[in-house]
This record gives sequence, C-alpha cells and structure tokens, in this order.
Amino acid sequence: MADFLTTEDLLVLINKQQTKQLNDTKIKYNKAVKKKKKINKKIIFFAFLILAILHLSYIFIPLVAPQSAVNIIGHVNVLAVPNNQDLDTDLRASVVAMRPFNPNRIEIGTKIAIYGKFGTEIYWVEDIVEIRVEQRELDATFDGIIRNTYSFDDIDGIVLRETGIFGMIMYVSSGIRGFISLTLTYAVVFSIIYYLYIMDRKKKVNLSK
Repeated sequence: MADFLTTEDLLVLINKQQTKQLNDTKIKYNKAVKKKKKINKKIIFFAFLILAILHLSYIFIPLVAPQSAVNIIGHVNVLAVPNNQDLDTDLRASVVAMRPFNPNRIEIGTKIAIYGKFGTEIYWVEDIVEIRVEQRELDATFDGIIRNTYSFDDIDGIVLRETGIFGMIMYVSSGIRGFISLTLTYAVVFSIIYYLYIMDRKKKVNLSK
C-alpha cells in the first residue's frame, strides 16, 4: 500500500521548496549585482584611462610642436614673475598661461610678458599703460611707477592668467623628463588599480601559480 504524506510532511516539503527557490533567487540576484558592479567599475576605470590618455596627448603637443600647440590649445604655460608684488621684496615666480602677442588684442591694462628683464632667464609680467599703434610700440609698467617702452617685436605674449595646480603640472610635464615621469606614473597607477579591482579573481589565481 502506497505511503501518503501527512499534512505536516507536505508543509515541510513546501517549506523546503520555497526556501530553495528563495535561495536560488538570492544567488541570482547577488550574481547580477556583482556583475553590475564589475561592469560599473570597468566603465569608470576605462573612462579615467581615456581621460589620462587625452591628458598625455594634450601635453605631448607642445612638447613636440610648441607653435602648433599655441594654435591648437590657444596658449602655452610659462614661468613668469607676476607684477602683483613689489620690486624691493623677494620676488616669486608663478606659472602663467600666455597667448601669442597680437596688437589687435591689447588695450590699456592688458598684461604682457617680457622675457629676460634684469639679466634673468624668465618672463616678467607688466601692465600696458599706453599704446602707440603707428609707432608699433607701447609703454608698460611692472610696479605702477616706472614705465618701460617696448617695441611690439620685443613683447613675447599676452598673459591670460596665473594657472592653478593643473597648469603647474602641465608646465612641469612640458619637458621630456616631466612627460616621461607623468606617463610612467599613470602606467603604474592604472596597472595597480586594474590588478586590484578590475582583473578577474580567477586570472589573478592563474597568474600567481
């Protein structure tokens, strides 16, 4: 005679089935969440990698073709002595953004860059106080007191602004050593991040064997 399940046995069996289904659902959900997180990590990683490559390209242009960089980027970063300080104090130099000099873009108060004042090998920032277009010359001052006369041909550029940290990085990286150092830094950082957070754990185990 066939054995019949009691009501209690049926409830236990139904409970087990429900628990199994619930566990299966949780497993599927957890796998989906992990997969989504992994995909998101990859998207973020490659997005920053693309930005790093673009940044290196942005720096590489003025490194190999300074004049083309001015035409493409619109300015170059140079080390200069800003004129917001007194001549009789210890002067500081800053990185400034400078565009090529153009007589059509100047007016009274425009800041210009003059290279090599006082026997130095650096740019100096001065304010234009008078312009004589017909003579192709202008007067400018560093301290607001002493006026200097410059031919248009003697002016190296128009100063746009003092740059921040990004501009300083650009200036330091504009040399071959700086560019190589920045490239290696990016390579090391992204390699570590990829290995720790992006690479599949199974691949990590295989590499360690």
